[in-house]
Amino acid sequence: MRFAPRRTDTTALADAAARAHREGWAKLLDHVGHGWSQAGDFWLAGVTGLPAAPFNGLNVYGPCLVQELGAQLRRIALSGLPCALQTRPGSRRMVAQLARRHGMARQPSAPIMAITAAPSAAAVPGLKIRTLAPEDGEPHARIVAEVFDAPLGLMRQLSSPRLLRAPGIEVLLGVLDGEPVATALLDVNPSGAGIINVATRAGARGRGIGSALTAAAAARAFARGAPLCQLLATPTGQPVYARLGFRELERWSAWVRIPAL
Repeated sequence: MRFAPRRTDTTALADAAARAHREGWAKLLDHVGHGWSQAGDFWLAGVTGLPAAPFNGLNVYGPCLVQELGAQLRRIALSGLPCALQTRPGSRRMVAQLARRHGMARQPSAPIMAITAAPSAAAVPGLKIRTLAPEDGEPHARIVAEVFDAPLGLMRQLSSPRLLRAPGIEVLLGVLDGEPVATALLDVNPSGAGIINVATRAGARGRGIGSALTAAAAARAFARGAPLCQLLATPTGQPVYARLGFRELERWSAWVRIPAL
């Protein structure tokens, strides 16, 4: 059943955004790498096998038994991979204590933002936005690796045909004067939509390309029936999303563990 929030208050929208985020995380665990995933009522844990903290770990979406969470963190630690622990505000104190016991380092909090109607952005002269075929994820991988200073091999695994063929996944590419300059990944699921990996090359910034690409992704999500579109914003991206009409709903806390080499 599709979840469509009837109330417009921030708490209801934050709950809806969290549901959409959880479904997107589950889809990533199912279609990237060759690891495992396990879910509880208000948590989702998993390991993709990729050597980067955001792709192995535990997300806490509501009240949980600390024993359950601890068991999942111990299982994740057995992978020997970098991992992350992320929580919504309601469980922050309990999760913070758990993170310290497991030797995890606190990270800056991130705002989850959402919008419930398609935004509009100023047209960028010469910019064309197209959807990549599942076998054509290389431009997305190269731009994201360049912008976020990430290993190209890792980004290729996150742009694989296996992931890009997953239901609801779509990769947008912004092309300016024949050159790929920006990209974003859109996930539409029954609870809503999520936008990740919004990236614009340094030489193309300051022209509204990131705004145009984000607006195009959100418009596609709503055209496909999503009741909302959510994202976790970086400090540089947050003002861009706010200008498009995305609302900050709450801030999620995070911790990471990077095993010694």
